[in-house]
Amino acid sequence: MKRKWWMLLVGVIVAVVCGFVAYFFLFGLFEPPVDTSGINLSSDFTTEGLLPTQLVGISLNEEKVITYPIVGSRNFVEFNVSRTIATYDGIVLEIMKADNEDEATLVFEVTFDMEDYFGDASGFMHKTKAPWWFTYESEGISGFYWKSGIWVFGVEAVNGEIRNQAAEEFVLALRGY
Repeated sequence: MKRKWWMLLVGVIVAVVCGFVAYFFLFGLFEPPVDTSGINLSSDFTTEGLLPTQLVGISLNEEKVITYPIVGSRNFVEFNVSRTIATYDGIVLEIMKADNEDEATLVFEVTFDMEDYFGDASGFMHKTKAPWWFTYESEGISGFYWKSGIWVFGVEAVNGEIRNQAAEEFVLALRGY
């Protein structure tokens, strides 16, 4: 009888410890690599108007800034966005602005699908709480994308460390608007 109680007690302790470890491990996995909270941008901004002049000490290459509209669809629903891609000598910044949050969601999902197809986007989009985000690694490129309201942002660099540093600086700039 003592042995059964002892085994039951050990089983409960192991289950509780495993539960705590799983909780902290899983919630650590579900945090974006950069805190993107606190970005509340007006729809009056343009995508190009949000470009910082520098990221990680590298100046924006004005000749490598491209802005164009995208018309697309997902699940038979059309969306229209303005997209700007800017290069900071090896760091690529992508900013997309949709007309509304539903369209931004579609754009975010299409972006994830494309990065997952061409690269190795993390297993799923983290959409359980704001902000929605994903990361990917592909042939020497490390990307981090997130959605905030009608905006979708992306930062790509040669590795996760530089990507995160650039994303942190970009988020700080966005919080200042």
